Amino acid sequence: MDESNVYPPIIFTAFLGIIGWIIIQFIFTPIMKYKAERNNISELLTFYAHFMTSLGCADTSEASDKFRVARATLETAINNIPAYSVYSFLHLLPEKKQLQEVYKALIFISNGIPQTDKIIILQIVTELANKKKLIIKTLNLPISD
Repeated sequence: MDESNVYPPIIFTAFLGIIGWIIIQFIFTPIMKYKAERNNISELLTFYAHFMTSLGCADTSEASDKFRVARATLETAINNIPAYSVYSFLHLLPEKKQLQEVYKALIFISNGIPQTDKIIILQIVTELANKKKLIIKTLNLPISD
């Protein structure tokens, strides 16, 4: 067998392997991190729902901190996706403008949870429900309002 016929398929296979690795590392992995953070936010909204409806409960600092961390990690996951505008244009991911509203909503929830003044609580509860609906709709979360 001629040795010159063996090398092109080996080189081509190695080239395809490298291209596949690059696609996985720089496209699929960042998108999967975004999806994981989206699921984390869904869990937070479900787990801490009682804090958002009965503000002024004891020990709300943990919930408040977790919403702040979720906001930061969501933004980091989004910023790590290359060519985000292409995915957004294809409606595979939410638009950056919508995500800005989600970031604001997560911080609003984080700031609203530790309130203890009853008058402020009554004003915030309605707004928290609206922010939760915005987050669920924008991130297309699998939980009900």
